[in-house]
Amino acid sequence: MKIFEYPLHIETPVLLAQDNYVFIDIETDGLSHKNKIAIIGLLFFTRKSPNGLLIQLFNDDYHSEKACFEQLYKLIEEHSIDYFISFNGDSFDFPFMNARIAHYRMARPLNKKLNIDLMKICRKNKRHLGMEQMRLKDVEIFLGIHRDDTISGKDSVMLYEAYLENKDPKLCDIIMLHNYDDLVNMVPLLGIFDHIPESFDSLTFENRIIKGQKWFLHSHKHDLNHLELHFTSHISHSRFERFNESIGCTFHQNGSDASIKLLLKSYPQLETTLIDTLSVLGVNFESLSSESKQRYVIAHKGAIYLNNIYNIAFSMLDQLLSD
Repeated sequence: MKIFEYPLHIETPVLLAQDNYVFIDIETDGLSHKNKIAIIGLLFFTRKSPNGLLIQLFNDDYHSEKACFEQLYKLIEEHSIDYFISFNGDSFDFPFMNARIAHYRMARPLNKKLNIDLMKICRKNKRHLGMEQMRLKDVEIFLGIHRDDTISGKDSVMLYEAYLENKDPKLCDIIMLHNYDDLVNMVPLLGIFDHIPESFDSLTFENRIIKGQKWFLHSHKHDLNHLELHFTSHISHSRFERFNESIGCTFHQNGSDASIKLLLKSYPQLETTLIDTLSVLGVNFESLSSESKQRYVIAHKGAIYLNNIYNIAFSMLDQLLSD
């Protein structure tokens, strides 16, 4: 494995200022998951590298793929990565990488739920962008982004095969430039959010560090009787499920995900839904102070109390992970 590292001099984009992000793009020697990864390209914007750090992990001998993944895990941890950003990563990069990770029986698949796929965002907002094609180069042209390389992904495959045969450094340079431009051009690609109603913040999740691990509240929903909370993380765990009678909930954990289902009480005449404090907390709601009561309201007259949901969600997760 060869590692190419390029410190950049780009101020962290405003959209990325709150968390630690890595743009990710891979090059492979074919589309089948039986093929191998040639390059894992990474562009970090983190508290550790606020001006951008581009790293390329190159499977230069065709036998270093596993070593590339091991280095990838190391870099994700060193930079405390919260989110990946990719272009078509949900459909290609992440399924491909996780298939190869499974091939080596590595116990830590990459979490696609924490990937922001810019192609998916473009397709979802096709009407606002007014483009027929959503290929990377088409979106780059729409945004006026220039690239230096002139090869396609298919060309990159052929050049990689040629490089493996003769180890010509000029071929290496061409392949690396293609991946480099794919990564660097994803930064101005964030400009699509100036043309669509969807905000970048809507793609990120409320999170907390619990027991030394960051958990993200991936989604939540409620009806008249239950509040469902779905969490995700970058760490994989063994499968575990139980009903916790002491706090009146069902807890399920599998891989990098966890979920909690809590009991609610609904008062239609008051248009209010709240946590069933007696079942969940062992406390009669009427005995609580007015201030405490407010903390357990989930919805009132059509308004959702998000801060209450967030605080309850992570408090419950903390308690369940402690048991």
